[in-house]
Amino acid sequence: MSKNKGMSIRSKATILAIGTALPPNIIYQSDYPDYYFNATNSEHLSELKQKLTRICTRSNIQKRHFYLTDEMLKDHPNLATHKEPTLDSRNNLLAQGVLNLAKDAAEQALKEWSQPSSRITHLILHTATGCIDMPGPDYELLNLLGLEPTVNRYMFFHNGCYAGGTVLRLAKDIAENNPDARILAICSESTLSIFRGPSAACMDTLVGQALFGDGAGAIIVGSDSDLSVERPLYEIVSASQSIIPGTADAVGGRVEEAGFVLFLKPSVPIHITNNIKEGLSKVFEPLGITDWNSLFWIVHPGGRKILDGIENELKLDKEKLLATRQVLEEYGNILSGGVIFVMDEMRKRSKKQGMATTGEGAEFGVLLGFGPGLTIETSVLRPWGVARRDSNLPLAAVASRFGFASMNLVEIALERRKEAMEASSSKMEARVTKDAASVEEAAFYNHLRHLGSNYVGSLLGPSKGLLGPSKHYGPYESARGAARVEQRGARVKQGVCSDRTPFSSLKSTIRSEHESFDPNGGLNSASKC
Repeated sequence: MSKNKGMSIRSKATILAIGTALPPNIIYQSDYPDYYFNATNSEHLSELKQKLTRICTRSNIQKRHFYLTDEMLKDHPNLATHKEPTLDSRNNLLAQGVLNLAKDAAEQALKEWSQPSSRITHLILHTATGCIDMPGPDYELLNLLGLEPTVNRYMFFHNGCYAGGTVLRLAKDIAENNPDARILAICSESTLSIFRGPSAACMDTLVGQALFGDGAGAIIVGSDSDLSVERPLYEIVSASQSIIPGTADAVGGRVEEAGFVLFLKPSVPIHITNNIKEGLSKVFEPLGITDWNSLFWIVHPGGRKILDGIENELKLDKEKLLATRQVLEEYGNILSGGVIFVMDEMRKRSKKQGMATTGEGAEFGVLLGFGPGLTIETSVLRPWGVARRDSNLPLAAVASRFGFASMNLVEIALERRKEAMEASSSKMEARVTKDAASVEEAAFYNHLRHLGSNYVGSLLGPSKGLLGPSKHYGPYESARGAARVEQRGARVKQGVCSDRTPFSSLKSTIRSEHESFDPNGGLNSASKC
């Protein structure tokens, strides 16, 4: 992050790796009513079994994974009784289950990232279903993963299904405000917390038994990616949270002696459908996007009715929610981990289908999480290939905008940057110093290499695709920044800085909003050009 005149220029946070984990116990949806009523000794409640069968049939879920096993039920038979005081038993079992799933998902993300775990600086963990201990599972996870004892930890309980978006939003804020931060964010869930026998007086329990599954998702987030060793997947353009007023009683839960007791009203899909367009319009208005089919979609797999409502209200093409529907079909509603599973499915589908981006070929996408409140998390994502392309605009365009006949110094500096991705930093420094005509030029090359092509691209101001106009202003992200770029370009063309300028003048023009360059490594007084 560079600072100048009270203005900060930050690199956007990116998702660097994804990991998921599932418990081995699988139950197919067609078999679940028989399993559930047998396990809870409730075969005599035939009407309730028929209702559960209908719910399962209409759910569009094929199978789900569960941490709960027959052995656990034998050892803790009171878990199967409706509203039996079982908080201690559940807490003890969940302490290990949620932790194990979180560990497995984190290890998958770390493996994909392929960097030393010592580079992780922050750990975020959420569970809506796990035990509430002090210290929490985040503390245990720190030790199990071999993370540094100085890692900053954030533990969230009971935010609900929307929390996949919450951890993404928090990770973005941390990454963009802490140089070199690498954040491991995990959502781990187990339905053992809500498993209990049926009751005609509590249909919420029956719906929950048909819908939710177990699993954990993990992501690694950071800014200023080291492209020689890291492979960004998505840029997090923005992340925000909102609530739908008057819907606090639509979905939620409470920890009681019987464990976590869920309440879930049939009105949830209606509330989401009626408010989805207004919420999205506010988020995408700054980007000038109104065509919802131009986006890729990562939506919390909250249930068939929610997805159908969104699809119909926004007139989405059928293929837009296929990644979400696939996750719902294969795993059910995995609560807060659901959007991470959908993100993983999205990038895999895009690769398998030969798409140009990790977002099915689209340039922008949206991640949506829904949960108690009703709370909606909305994140705007951009596939890394597109984000990087727009920050590497042609050098000829830079020259044209600023009135230069050539941009040799910039070309050389950026070429050095490319070479640095393939060679070690020490070799790169030696080569730049050797090739430079002077110590000052060597220092300038190095400075510009660190600023990188994102910085050079920002000199062009508004950009979309390669050169077209848009409301995106690179690192400046404001009309003010873009206007300053235009003003600088005008001054150059008017002769304040002549074309074919010597190095000493060119460097100040290239720096623009940055403070003028000190060949000894510092930044001092502002450039006049």
